[in-house]
Amino acid sequence: MISYAVAVRTSEFRRAVATEFGEQYGRALLRDLVIDSLGHRTSDQALAAGVPERDVWLALCEAMEVPVERWHGAGLPTPPQR
Repeated sequence: MISYAVAVRTSEFRRAVATEFGEQYGRALLRDLVIDSLGHRTSDQALAAGVPERDVWLALCEAMEVPVERWHGAGLPTPPQR
């Protein structure tokens, strides 16, 4: 799994999930999808156990085969164009 040193806030995490998967499907994935790399837990269970949002986001992306170029920065404001 790729690791990024940037922390992700809960609001950014939720926005990233909704942006990538949609509001309803995203909530269902967080609640129902058991991910091996999160200790055979759902994302919600991992977050409740204290796993950082960033790690849960990356594990979710990997489990759902999201293209790597969308793993970093999803849910964050788009940087200004130069």
